[in-house]
Amino acid sequence: AAQLMVDFVRLATPAGAASPAGRESELAIVQLAKAYLQRWQGRPIGLPELAAAVHVSPNHLLRLFRRLVNCTPMEYLRGVRMEMAARRMRESRLPLKVMAAKYGYGSPEAFGKAFRRKFGASPRAYRSGQRKAF
Repeated sequence: AAQLMVDFVRLATPAGAASPAGRESELAIVQLAKAYLQRWQGRPIGLPELAAAVHVSPNHLLRLFRRLVNCTPMEYLRGVRMEMAARRMRESRLPLKVMAAKYGYGSPEAFGKAFRRKFGASPRAYRSGQRKAF
């Protein structure tokens, strides 16, 4: 009976698709990578370092992220950083220059542009009106 189930799963899985056990391990790899990015989001992280941390090749990790998270690991990291910055902005009055550096941006302008893209408002507008619109 067990062999019959294995044969059924093998036949029912389209060519090139991950088996249920393979899919679970792929999800586990992505979850580990996401946890690593969240843990170390305050410092520069590259795809080779991230892939090494979860014991897969950079190309494999990139493919998994695109398929399972619908973005690249670096896009995910930027989102994590922006969410952290927005939270910090609600809790403190740190200057934008400090916020930009803390969340990996070379200038307040680059930080502002990324923030506007993510939240639809400048950091200053977000900070001053966040209780109403955000």
